[in-house]
Amino acid sequence: MEVVDKFYAIIVLYHQSEIESKTLYSLNSSLNSLNKSLRTIIYDNSESKFVFDLKNAIKIYPNLEIEYLANKSNPGLSEAYNYALNKSLNARFLLLFDQDTTVTNDFLQEVLCNDSNYDCLVPNVTSKNNIQISPMWYNCYGGLEVITPNTINNKKGFVTAINSGAVYNVESLRRLGGFSNEFKLDMLDHYIFYMMNLKNYKILFLNASINQDLSIDNYTNIGFDRFKSIMESEVKLVRKFRFINIFLYRFRVAIRAIKFLLQRKFKFSFFLFKLIFHVRKDK
Repeated sequence: MEVVDKFYAIIVLYHQSEIESKTLYSLNSSLNSLNKSLRTIIYDNSESKFVFDLKNAIKIYPNLEIEYLANKSNPGLSEAYNYALNKSLNARFLLLFDQDTTVTNDFLQEVLCNDSNYDCLVPNVTSKNNIQISPMWYNCYGGLEVITPNTINNKKGFVTAINSGAVYNVESLRRLGGFSNEFKLDMLDHYIFYMMNLKNYKILFLNASINQDLSIDNYTNIGFDRFKSIMESEVKLVRKFRFINIFLYRFRVAIRAIKFLLQRKFKFSFFLFKLIFHVRKDK
């Protein structure tokens, strides 16, 4: 079994055991089919009692050379990713994964065979009902839309992708300063792609696809505190973008607030109406 020296991977867990993680299972299976092994950091952000059994993980996932780190402070994603970046300085590429990603053989083979000079590689990522969720185009009113052949040439914005499945050139990522701790969890993916856009980094769209079970695929299944945190991060992000049309973004937030009002989710709705008046561009 060949160790893939030029790659490092990180999987961030939260309240999941080694058996429950789709990512661990599918990544190991794909590596096994290619007769390869991969250096893999498992970063456990669970605050409560850990349910991860390292000895069992090493036993059932022989194609993963596992380093396990538990952090009860739950610092989010940026600290975990920067830890992996520092550990992977002798590698060429760093793969990021959430705990609920289904890795495919096609994806892994395309990634491991890639020897290009691109700064980042992104697969097609689908969610429920085979809906594409990544890569996307972050547009001028703070929304996401599917990339089409005319999108990049005709509209203001930038290419973005979710964290899971993204493959970063380690040296390119180091030149950016790694992942910003200003966005510890929400919007971290969009911000790093925005920074790559500013530096004219090259992004390669892979042919292969993976599947992602989103913990939040809409705003109907989360509590108010989680929703509030997401929206505050979104506003912080939008304020940094020079290309954003603030009027259109406020209008978009207002529409969202009205929808919550019609659903009788008054706390959500009133919060968004108040938030509208705090949206402005940073100087």
